[in-house]
Amino acid sequence: METLLWLYIYFVIFVVGLCVGSFMNVQIYRLPRGIGTVKGRSFCPDCGHTLHARDLVPLFSYIFLGGRCRYCRAPISPRYAAVELLNALLWVAYAYKFMLHPLTMVAHFVFGSSLLCIIFIDAAHMLIFDRFNVAIALSGVMIAVDKFLCGNAGHHHHHHHLFPQDVTIVDRLIGALCVSGLFLLIAIVSRGKWMGGGDIKLTAAAGLVLGWKNMLGVLFLASLAGSVISLVLLGIAKRRKPARVGGDNDGAGDAASPKEAGGGQEYAADEEAPAGHAVPFGPYLAGAMIVMSFFGAEIIDFYLKLCGF
Repeated sequence: METLLWLYIYFVIFVVGLCVGSFMNVQIYRLPRGIGTVKGRSFCPDCGHTLHARDLVPLFSYIFLGGRCRYCRAPISPRYAAVELLNALLWVAYAYKFMLHPLTMVAHFVFGSSLLCIIFIDAAHMLIFDRFNVAIALSGVMIAVDKFLCGNAGHHHHHHHLFPQDVTIVDRLIGALCVSGLFLLIAIVSRGKWMGGGDIKLTAAAGLVLGWKNMLGVLFLASLAGSVISLVLLGIAKRRKPARVGGDNDGAGDAASPKEAGGGQEYAADEEAPAGHAVPFGPYLAGAMIVMSFFGAEIIDFYLKLCGF
């Protein structure tokens, strides 16, 4: 009976994660285009037809429609289903890790969903919006408050109240400064050519969640992944055609504008920055942050043992 109850709880969290993922798709599509994300009806940007509730059921509408618009049969980007499914799975994973600490669990929901939005927006448009950085910073404050409350409760009951994240307030403050300070220095030296302000704000906000040790791990993992993937993409681009030089770094203007404004979800084709353009670092940072939020302690211990400590 207890097992069924836990399965039901995880199922509810999965469904809510899917629904939030649907709203995240609205953010991902509309924010780079300067379109409002709250008011208005959803529509197909190809035929302009207003989408109804049956067209917008998270994940399942995409599957049942075969990845195409019901009205004009234009292809729907698989990104929509991917964002919804990834967010739902991420929420279930965070729930499994932090279920006994609801405030910390909810904070990680906000943290993970914000990072997913950053990954998809920055990969396509090289933009990181402040609203996501603010949400991440607030999630760090929520976790710190929860840890403080748990510590007081444990002291009051004369037993050690285990908290799933061993990061002090000082660790968080140092974490907010260590990597972001390095990025700020790089931006100043390069006059903004090598590092964008979005990356600086992102690492500052995430430092409040992860602490300085995990942020150093984020820097290492992001740099490693970014180097490997960039080399692979460069090799693929060279095989296809010579890379262009001096292209515009902002891919936001490459996509067609929607036919009408609103606040709902739209179906858009895949969006990628053209080969030869500057490579956004935000997606690698955000991905590394998600990894470190789950396996930070294990990765740090492994690295220290590898170094003989």
